[in-house]
Amino acid sequence: MQMKFGRSLGLCALLLPAGLAAQASTPKNTFVLLKPADYHHYVDKFDADELAATHQEAPNEWPWLEANIPLFDCSNKQFEDMYYFRWFAWEKHVVHTSGHGYLITEWLHRPDLPNGGVLPDAAQFHLREARWLRNPQIAEDYARYWISPDGRPRLYSFALATGVRDVTLATGDTKLGVSVLPGLIANYKAWVAMQFDPSVDLFWSIDTRDAMEKSISGDGYRPTLNSYMVGDARAIADIARAAGEQDVAKKYAANADALERTVETKLWNPKDQFYEVVSPATDSDIRKQKKFKDNGTVLKFAGVRELIGYIPWGYYKPAPSHDVAWKQLFDPEGFAGTYGPTTAERRSPGSLERTLLVTS
Repeated sequence: MQMKFGRSLGLCALLLPAGLAAQASTPKNTFVLLKPADYHHYVDKFDADELAATHQEAPNEWPWLEANIPLFDCSNKQFEDMYYFRWFAWEKHVVHTSGHGYLITEWLHRPDLPNGGVLPDAAQFHLREARWLRNPQIAEDYARYWISPDGRPRLYSFALATGVRDVTLATGDTKLGVSVLPGLIANYKAWVAMQFDPSVDLFWSIDTRDAMEKSISGDGYRPTLNSYMVGDARAIADIARAAGEQDVAKKYAANADALERTVETKLWNPKDQFYEVVSPATDSDIRKQKKFKDNGTVLKFAGVRELIGYIPWGYYKPAPSHDVAWKQLFDPEGFAGTYGPTTAERRSPGSLERTLLVTS
């Protein structure tokens, strides 16, 4: 498969592992586009860098990488370097446990923490990456962990059902999704019981529970969890259809549609032309939370554009008229930074970058 990303990226090719891209192929008729040996030098370089930084010999990760990851080739060698370094670092977080099989940890080398330090804040990214590995057991074990009693999937906002559905789409095997469907439904219902405000038909969240540390916009009805729940309701509906549970599928498809409409109408700020955080209602349970920071407003837009305003596009198809928001990504007063997009728009008085510029 070849993809043209534009002048800056050049021409890139991605070869999926044989187990995913060509399951029916045999060694006799497999077409080889990319050869693993052509990319071994990246790992040699990473090993040398790690030795120089830590003064410790790095474990040999190449056999695992060669056996599992999709190969990637690009005329822009910086992108190649980043791609293989990502997998080089990613593999270090894969641990095999006696109780849950394969897990992907938040921390490196933390045997003092339960299951090596597994947290849900990056779990959906882990699932989206693990789904491309030749060894499907890694993604499957990790997905099942989050519906186990040890999982705590609501410690941080996390689109669990979406992650599981994404795994099944990559592997073409629906058994994983069908087998964990009751757990996915239970997780969705728990989110509703914990953080859904029926008076506004939105989920509230504390900003640090999005694993983004403190934000300018603060606590309230955020594009993050609400988008995740649109995605999860739709993923549950998809999995339920595969399981032959049509009534469940209809119910969760309707839930997704209803929440999507609410996000579109209540979290889109027509003045700023952006999805923004809205402060909570007076009767919201968020106001009972110890970590809640009250900014003194009720059902008001935060009035600041932040990168979280792009999250809806990751979970459903927003109104075409809302595409105007993407102009901010390349605006020097918006998110366009020297080394990538800033977390908040640079024109905001609350922007750390702007504060440093003004005070320095």
